[in-house]
Amino acid sequence: MPWTFYKYILRELLKLLAASVLTLMLVISFAAAIKPLSDGQLTPLLFAKFVILTAPTMLGFALPFAGAFASTLVFIRMVQDNEITACSASGMSYRAILMPVIVLGVVLTMGLFGLSNFVIPAFFKQAEKTIQQDLITGLVTSLNEGQPYVQNGFAIYANSADQIPITDKTLTEDPMLTKIIRLKGVAVAQMDRDGQMNNDGSAREAWLYMRHDNEQDQSTVQVVLVDAYYNDPGSVRTEMEGWKELPPLVQQSFFRDKPKFQSLPELFELERNPERFEDIGNRKQNLIKALAAEDLEQRIKDSAVPGGQPLLFRGIGYDENKLYEVSAPSAVVFDNKLMLRSMGDDKVIVAERLEGQSYPSSMFMAERAEVKVNVNDKMPGLPYLTLKLGDDGDGVQVANDSGSGERKSFDLPKIIWAGDSLLDMPAKDMKVSDVMHRVEAGATQYQRSSTVVNAYARMTDGLKKLSHRIRGHLHERAASAVACSLLLLLGAILSLLFKHQMPLVVYFWSFMLAILSIIVMNSGQNMAGRVEVPLAMSLGLLWTGNLILLAVISVSYCRLARN
Repeated sequence: MPWTFYKYILRELLKLLAASVLTLMLVISFAAAIKPLSDGQLTPLLFAKFVILTAPTMLGFALPFAGAFASTLVFIRMVQDNEITACSASGMSYRAILMPVIVLGVVLTMGLFGLSNFVIPAFFKQAEKTIQQDLITGLVTSLNEGQPYVQNGFAIYANSADQIPITDKTLTEDPMLTKIIRLKGVAVAQMDRDGQMNNDGSAREAWLYMRHDNEQDQSTVQVVLVDAYYNDPGSVRTEMEGWKELPPLVQQSFFRDKPKFQSLPELFELERNPERFEDIGNRKQNLIKALAAEDLEQRIKDSAVPGGQPLLFRGIGYDENKLYEVSAPSAVVFDNKLMLRSMGDDKVIVAERLEGQSYPSSMFMAERAEVKVNVNDKMPGLPYLTLKLGDDGDGVQVANDSGSGERKSFDLPKIIWAGDSLLDMPAKDMKVSDVMHRVEAGATQYQRSSTVVNAYARMTDGLKKLSHRIRGHLHERAASAVACSLLLLLGAILSLLFKHQMPLVVYFWSFMLAILSIIVMNSGQNMAGRVEVPLAMSLGLLWTGNLILLAVISVSYCRLARN
């Protein structure tokens, strides 16, 4: 075996490959950082850190191109120096000459597959974590320049902002704390998904506490308002003495729980616990809401019989210390509305009392009541219930401590189920499989509810889509790794075949074939996320790019061998 010759080829290939990969990674990372730099989101120091941290994540994209470029330059130079002619004259076949390229290609394929499944995802997360923490400096600058901080529909504006150093004592008391920012002259607002303002407020001062949970790999921001006027939904503006703590905001993550940026063990874990995936988590919440609403309606129907036990509900907001007992002798569904109705002398009764009080403080009696069950985003297992009594011309009898009277109609405030979650456990503790099993076990009951049926269908489609995406990304990583060795070999063969052409002409064809294979692979991977397309068809398209490269290599080698 010509070991000296092989070592020479490998040494030249590795030198050019390393230089090409490093250059491509830095150029791509630099290009990705240009826009945030021009927008003022990155300082020069943070820009350099961004380029350094994100460069390794470009390895999977840069290595195939760099391999084709390196093998093209090495073998073109060997052809021009007549080294290939000398090897052929000494009896070496083209297969023997190309053996170092084949061996290096196999090593690169195995290495790239391992890196893309275990190492590169860790770089994505570390880059995001580091940059996210450093962006706090940019946040302070933006607030001082009059730009609001917007996160998950929450916006905060401040006249001035300062970052407060964290002491050892503070870290001992709150080990997850990463940053503290003090704001002065604060205005806050919270919008819904449609951009409509739900509530707003202002404060003399506010504190932003930023924390990172290593176990959950999740960052949160908590806003504390000092001397605040805060407008809660359904309430009037009320002065809040002391500190007004707002619920923590989960910082959006571009990489978290997205299959493309997960390692191989994390992908398997994501398939076992799909609720970690944001889209599946939202679909699970919607299915839980539909189940809870249907269960509550069924409980109301079951209790609406002569002599039935009243159902207990609790007020919310300022009425959270009030309990409401609802009873009715019958219930019917009319025009897709649940109606409670009287029977003879038995009326629809709502008894209101304070918690801990044994007797009702107010009593409402009517011939009819319209029931509406609404979902609760914060507590999916405890839906809202609204009742509209009367409005049928017979009026509502009202009895309380101040006497009795009559109203034409009466709308109760929103109330929730006073017991435990209607689904037997908190929604956050329920696995997707548990929720799906509950629907399947109660198919007879739930098939009458279009809301449950639609939510179940969306959940099924979401799980299938996630499974397809996971397999698509795994195959895409494998195909990309194989393409690396094929392009390395393709560059060498084309250099030998087109030995009288300029190096750039040879690399042009290698580059175009590399682009074609990557486009085909990405098209197949994207198609894998569409549940209406068979997975086998998507994966077949994904591997077609490598089949094209293999076909070109085979045809080119046959032509080369004939010469």
